[in-house]
Amino acid sequence: MMRRIGLVLALFVMGGIAVQADELTGGLSGVSVISDGSGAHRVLFRASEVAGLTDVAVRRAVLTVPLGGSSEREMLHLEVCPVTAAWTPGAASWNSGWSRAGGDYDDELAARADVDLTVAGGAASFDVTPIVKELIESGAAFDGFILSVQSRDGIGLNSTDLARLQSLAGASLTVEYRNVPHRSARVARALARRGEAVAPEVR
Repeated sequence: MMRRIGLVLALFVMGGIAVQADELTGGLSGVSVISDGSGAHRVLFRASEVAGLTDVAVRRAVLTVPLGGSSEREMLHLEVCPVTAAWTPGAASWNSGWSRAGGDYDDELAARADVDLTVAGGAASFDVTPIVKELIESGAAFDGFILSVQSRDGIGLNSTDLARLQSLAGASLTVEYRNVPHRSARVARALARRGEAVAPEVR
């Protein structure tokens, strides 16, 4: 359950008008692990409260995933991408429900993190600001994130690396934003002028 904190950052002044800054922070609304049956794994995160934000300007968004395990002499190269198809926590799988095996996602908006495994514990933090900002401010469907290794390291987390993500339930997403009254109406008008339509909101 995420919680909304008002006046976290202070007040921004735009055109002489004070605009309240808010923050959503806390746990994600759903987590699933999908596996290819040959030792590769990917993790899906849903963030329903963020998907419900409207008329806001996103300032910053960070996804944090706790890590565990003993130290090793290597790096873990991870990436997070936005999921581009609806899915249900607990029902998602590697091969079904997607247009391609392993999940539908946009790797052009990937957020990457290189984790130093010489230090035990800690967390992997991803700056997902570009992902959240583009999807939420455009009114596009927001279906959460998918976490995997960077493509140079294979198609998914191996079992050892997955085990390092000991507390997936402890993963958190923090989104700092400010309210922009009537933003969605302005976006709709701008898209209409370009002959496009606002994507329907997915609940």
